[in-house]
Order: sequence, then structure tokens, then C-alpha cells
Amino acid sequence: MKSASEGSGLNLLFKIDYSFKLLKMRLRGGNIDYIIPWDDINEYKYYLAKYSAFGKDNLNEYTVLEIGYGARPWRLFSLASMGVNIHGIDIDRPTYGANPARLLEVLRQNGFERFSKSLVRGILFDRKDISRLRAEFKVLGKDLVLDESRLVVGNAAEVSHFSPNTFTFAFSEDVFEHIPVETIPDVLSNLKGWLQKDALLLIRPHVYTGISGGHDPDCYPHKINSDSFPKEKAWSHLLNPDFKINTFLNKLRLHDYIKLFSKNFEILEMKQKYDSLGKEFLTEDLRKRLIPQYSEEELLTNQVLFVLRA
Repeated sequence: MKSASEGSGLNLLFKIDYSFKLLKMRLRGGNIDYIIPWDDINEYKYYLAKYSAFGKDNLNEYTVLEIGYGARPWRLFSLASMGVNIHGIDIDRPTYGANPARLLEVLRQNGFERFSKSLVRGILFDRKDISRLRAEFKVLGKDLVLDESRLVVGNAAEVSHFSPNTFTFAFSEDVFEHIPVETIPDVLSNLKGWLQKDALLLIRPHVYTGISGGHDPDCYPHKINSDSFPKEKAWSHLLNPDFKINTFLNKLRLHDYIKLFSKNFEILEMKQKYDSLGKEFLTEDLRKRLIPQYSEEELLTNQVLFVLRA
């Protein structure tokens, strides 16, 4: 099963360079205040309080699904450690540490490239992150729950993974831009069936047309807001026909997501994660080159949260 995190048609040197940039970014960004994703959790509670038909903002009273928990499922494990009844599904086998058995499963299921990434990440970062998570939960008077039974490895386009009407809340962070366009309708149809009527679904894709939408490590949001951002790379993924990246991107635009999501769900709200990200780099020259094909709104779009009701 091919990993969703791999690009196709790229040579080995390009892949090594891309991975090295990600590694440097992670090493330089290692001084985060906490591993528990409090910002996300508080945002989920806010929208549940605002829109939930079940009338609650306490996540412990929901049956929760995460679509795409990733190689490091800290969000899912954090919520589970808080007592939330949560499960997740991802096409890639997670490792969360240099565990030999899990690494061998990754090699068998997702190939050597995913295996090598998982090995390096496990040795350099995962054990430290897990140790920090344990310490953070100890302060809260709780134990860290690393419950592998909550992690389904499979394709969300296949309906058999969960029973109908199982979940009362679901979310997905930075995943839908990596799903092939032809697969998304099946994923959304399955989500509609797995969710109870009127349940909330929060999906936050990284929209391709924004300055960070090409997933170039030099153009990640934190880099754009720093003095080290290489200005010549602004929107290069839209301008350079030879632009490549070592991850699959479906290149969907904002109106594409609106059309897809509105077929199965009611769109209650849309919210940018970063307001006008990169606006200071949208020069008059870039406007002339880009705006015939893209609106200014699209160019300043980034990670958009769609608040949906089943």
C-alpha cells in the first residue's frame, strides 16, 4: 500500500534533500511549549458548544473519530488520555517510537521510504515527545494512554472499517489535500454514514493556492512569518511548471472543497487559520502573473477549517 506522504517520479537526491529540510525544520522548532494540542482541543470544544445538536462542549461525552491521525498520533493519544472515546483511521501504519515490530510492519505495508522516515523520526524525536507527553499528563494527574487498538490502519474510502451511526463528532487536520480527488467522494460518503445525524465534522485542509499550499518546507507558515523566508519562493508552486514535492497533493482549490463538502454536509462556517498569510509578499509583479488564474482571496488562503453538519 503506497504511503500518502510520498510523491511520485522524484529522484533519490531530491527526496533526501526534502527530508533533510524537514529534519532541520523540526530540530530548529523543537522548543515548543507543549505536546498536547491544546489549541486544537479548545477549538473543537468551541465549535461543539456553538453548533452541536447534542448541546455539549465536553469531548468526553462524544464518540470521536479522527481521519488521518498521522505517523505521530499525539492528538489522538492526548484525547484518549483525557478520557475521550476516540478512534482514528489512517492509510499509513504509525510507529510512534523506534519499536522494531511496528517498524517491520511499516516496511511490509508502506515500503522502504516510509520505513526509513519512521526509523529516523522514532530515534530522533518520538521517544522524547512521548516522554514529554507523559510528563504533561502527570502534571494533570493522568496517565498517558498509548492504546494501539484505537488506531485503524486502512483506507477511509472503504466503508467496512466502522459501523453506521457510530460517531457523534469527527475531525481531520491537514489530510484532505493528500487524498486523491477521485477518492474524496467515497471518504465523505463513508463519514456521513459513520456519523450520527446532525453530528459535527471539522475538516481543515491545506488549500493548494495559498503561499504555503505547495508544502515546500521553505514556505511553511512559521517560516513565512519569519525574517528567514526566501521571498523568491512565494507562490513558486503555482508559477514554476517544474515544481515538485515529496508528498502527494491533489491541488484542490477552495471552491473545489466547498463543492465536495456541500454534497454530503451542511457547511456551517469556514475559518482561515492565518489571516492573509503572505500578503506582504504579493507584489505587483506577482499579482500580474497570478491573478489572471487565481483570485487574491485564493492566493491568501491557507489552512481553512470547514465546520460541517451531517
